[in-house]
Amino acid sequence: MHEIPLLLVVERLTVSNQLSVNGLPLRWFAAVEAGMGGQASVLGRPLARYAVLHPYALRPRGNLLVLDLGAVGDVPVQVDLRPAMMRFTPGQPRGTVYPLTELGRLSRSVGAGSAAQRLELAFDCPGLPAWDWVDAPLIDDTPARRESLQTAVQAVWEGLYRAGSGTPPTNWVASVRASTADFQRASALGGRPAWALDRLLEVATRLQLPGDESPEQFVRSLERPSGGRDSRDDAPTVADLPARLPNGQWPPRVQLRYLSVFGPLTMQTMAQGRLARLTDAHGQSLIQFQSNYPDGPRGRPETVRLAVDPLFRLNARQQWELAALYPTSLASIVMTDDWPHQMLDKLPY
Repeated sequence: MHEIPLLLVVERLTVSNQLSVNGLPLRWFAAVEAGMGGQASVLGRPLARYAVLHPYALRPRGNLLVLDLGAVGDVPVQVDLRPAMMRFTPGQPRGTVYPLTELGRLSRSVGAGSAAQRLELAFDCPGLPAWDWVDAPLIDDTPARRESLQTAVQAVWEGLYRAGSGTPPTNWVASVRASTADFQRASALGGRPAWALDRLLEVATRLQLPGDESPEQFVRSLERPSGGRDSRDDAPTVADLPARLPNGQWPPRVQLRYLSVFGPLTMQTMAQGRLARLTDAHGQSLIQFQSNYPDGPRGRPETVRLAVDPLFRLNARQQWELAALYPTSLASIVMTDDWPHQMLDKLPY
């Protein structure tokens, strides 16, 4: 039996909103939305949606759920948010309803015409370990701190880039695993091995995602007679292919984007001020593997196939340490009316 932290959204929020748990945005966590019936009832109760929280985002005591709610129009809004623990037992048949323990409720009726506001709920998660960030020093946002964080992010980028070049830094992978040990342990609390880091390292080394055709196979698929190709007007063609490399070979399926393309960078703190990440001005992840081929939606080129956020904590010497390589794009999935075991089978945590 495994305890899985969830956030239950009982009533659909009908105005603009931003939800976070200890400063980590809810969009970072996998979610199940209600289907055609309007209620996701697979947990044995009517819900608009539920999200599977990463255990690393939580602490044993003093968690904070924050809802930034936009201005309300002519129709009142009912807020009903409930952090909970699901006692999950693997191997159960479809239709099994797993026991839930609510950890608190943020319930409020917000009247028509109300101004934008922030609502908060403090709650505890008894039984969870105190992860490495819980007692880490608070992070001060200063120019010197941001500059040193950029240096730390650059080191992660270089490690991944060199892996793709066939010359990874000596002991770099081992040091990443050691530094992110708590995050890996938290990722495995659902009873499944934590595979996101291995996936990242595989993509960085092979420069293609699992299941991708080789560049040569992809090119051949575009060169087939029209009967074997996508017949849409906007379907990709050989004219959309990248140029060959100087050695005559096709480029790899994906490439690690250079940090310089993101422009001015911003430091964001989370985990109640004890973890930090760097983003561009739009909040994008800085570790992105972008396709070299027109294989995105409707044949779109240059699609980001994998995005990862390095999260850092300070140690007692006020030096940055890598706390997590958060699998942002892998974790940010939304499914519809799926039973818990189907959701958990697809999670990288």
